[in-house]
Amino acid sequence: MRSWLGRGAGYLPVLAVVCVYFAPAASLRADTIFSNIAGNCCGGEPVDGTAFDGLSLAEAFTPNQIFELSDVQLVVAPVLGAGDPNFNVYLYSDGGGTPGSLLATLGFNLAAPADGGIVTLPMTSALDVLSGTEYWVVLTAFNADTEISWEAGGTQSVPTALTVPQLDGSWVANNDADLQFEIDGGNPGIPEPGTIILIAAPILLILFPLVRVGFTARLRRRKRSW
Repeated sequence: MRSWLGRGAGYLPVLAVVCVYFAPAASLRADTIFSNIAGNCCGGEPVDGTAFDGLSLAEAFTPNQIFELSDVQLVVAPVLGAGDPNFNVYLYSDGGGTPGSLLATLGFNLAAPADGGIVTLPMTSALDVLSGTEYWVVLTAFNADTEISWEAGGTQSVPTALTVPQLDGSWVANNDADLQFEIDGGNPGIPEPGTIILIAAPILLILFPLVRVGFTARLRRRKRSW
């Protein structure tokens, strides 16, 4: 007769598959790294194509610890009666007070909501940001006819930079501004409580028959000893 562990051995490959499947979900607990979002408010600053001023904008944030990014949110609006509502979003390193090197493309050919509002951009690949290091969220035009507004009125002003074709594409530091955005992420390896339940439930379902078989086997041995 096989032991209780032998009887349950068929469950072990299934258990391994479950652990591998759910392991990525356990890698991140979401937190707000930075946010000054207050909602639609008071207009904003233009991001537009070369049919207008060809203006690109950037705002900075500095994490207070190491985070793995999960998403970026922006409050934007189309400029009514003007050009297209399409734009691009990037993440840059710091280049001495202005955007430096491209780290990630966060969104391409996005559309500003018709009435203005939040656009959320989930990360499509893992990217860590370091404590005390400045990073830049950059908005550019998708095409020559782009004309949108990065909405102002945020709860906090941060370093801002701009570039226009007249400056040969070079970034120039501007006054601090309250253009609205949010950066979300978390500490790698610390899962959300809901994720823990998601992982634990199927594992417990698999382990329960093993424990039940073992308990039954021990009980039968005790009965025979009586």
